Amino acid sequence: MEARAGGQAAAPPVRFALECKRQWAVRILSGEKSLECRRYPPPEELAGHKVWLLAAGGEEGVPSFGDSIPAGASGGELVGWVLFDGAVEWHTAEAFNADAAQHCVPPDSPYAFPASGGDTGPVYGWRVAASCRLPQPLPVPAMQRLVRSVYQAVS
Repeated sequence: MEARAGGQAAAPPVRFALECKRQWAVRILSGEKSLECRRYPPPEELAGHKVWLLAAGGEEGVPSFGDSIPAGASGGELVGWVLFDGAVEWHTAEAFNADAAQHCVPPDSPYAFPASGGDTGPVYGWRVAASCRLPQPLPVPAMQRLVRSVYQAVS
C-alpha cells in the first residue's frame, strides 16, 4: 500500500483528477475517509490509476468547475492523489448510514443518501486503497471533464 497522509511519494503525472470539496479531500488524505461517496460508480478509466484530488471551494453539492478547466484556474488546487479499488453500492439510507464511519457523511449533508420520493439511489462508495498528500498543493493543469466530477488532463 502507498503512503497515506504525510507520505513523500513522488507526484505521479496528471492524467485524471476528481473534483472534491476541500474538507472531503482533507479527510481522504488523512485516512479518516475510506469511502468517497458519488451518485455513480467509478469510471473504468480510473482502474489502476492514481487520481489527483482537485480540492475545490464553493458551495457543498454544487460543482466548482465546468466541462473544461484552463491551466492555473482559480477555485481549486491539486492536494494529493488517491487510488480507488472498486466500490460499495448502497440502496437504502439505512445501509448508507451504517457505513458513516467510513464515508463521514452526516445525514443532513447534500451528499447523504437521497430522501425517498425523488432520486433515491443507488449511492456508491468508492473504496480508497491508497492516498498521498502533497507537501505543497499544485496548480490546476488544463483538464477536460471525462464524466461528472472526473476530469482528464489535456495537452
